[in-house]
Amino acid sequence: MKRREFLRGVGSAGILGAAGLGASVGRGNAAEREPDDPYARYVRTSEDFRRVRQDRAWLDRAFPGWVYMPWTYQWNIGYTNASGRWSLAHGYNGAFLDGNGGSPDSPPGKLAWIDKFRLHFYMDHTAGKGFLHMWDGDKQKPHLAELHGAGVRVVPVNDALRDKLRERIRTNVSQVKASPMRSAYALDDEISWGHFVHPTMWRVTDDAAAYPRWLREVYGPGAPERREWITYDAIRSHLPEWSVRDFDA
Repeated sequence: MKRREFLRGVGSAGILGAAGLGASVGRGNAAEREPDDPYARYVRTSEDFRRVRQDRAWLDRAFPGWVYMPWTYQWNIGYTNASGRWSLAHGYNGAFLDGNGGSPDSPPGKLAWIDKFRLHFYMDHTAGKGFLHMWDGDKQKPHLAELHGAGVRVVPVNDALRDKLRERIRTNVSQVKASPMRSAYALDDEISWGHFVHPTMWRVTDDAAAYPRWLREVYGPGAPERREWITYDAIRSHLPEWSVRDFDA
């Protein structure tokens, strides 16, 4: 079976959506399009696009120049006056805290040490671990069937997860927000749509109507329809028949 025949058969909204997005972007910016253009309306009104606050004075305080924030997982010199002077003498003008355990000031007194030596810091894993970035190392192995299947993400991205992460973030931030040296918060290592070289095949949310609703928001009444999810194995079984030259989404 040829690739295009395969795609016509499943009606892959994900692949068709990518192609449609590229075509829309190529037609000029939103202001140049017709007022009823669905994609222009999507860019203007969607929750996917929010204006980001631009505050030069705040940014200059948070990042006054190059900031070196060593990852201190194997930091063996402690958090003492001597280690603080050593850090500054060697150009380490930053630090980090880890919110994974719910107690970012770990070991106790590290935040006071950071403030004393005026080290700009970021907090890693502000949203914990295992929710956004799901697996480290080979911890995904028990979940390969789910990862390669067409079901729902092992940890669905939904309202329940949002509420759980909001509380974790609030708890972590509240413990460090009094420090004038905080520069940034990282929610997690990255969000796992799939897992490294394993592409996304599942729905990321347990709301089955979410993706069709988003497609209609982007493309309007003529949105592509998803009749089924393409699985990892469904594509892999056809790769011997398809050349790299022809594999064009």
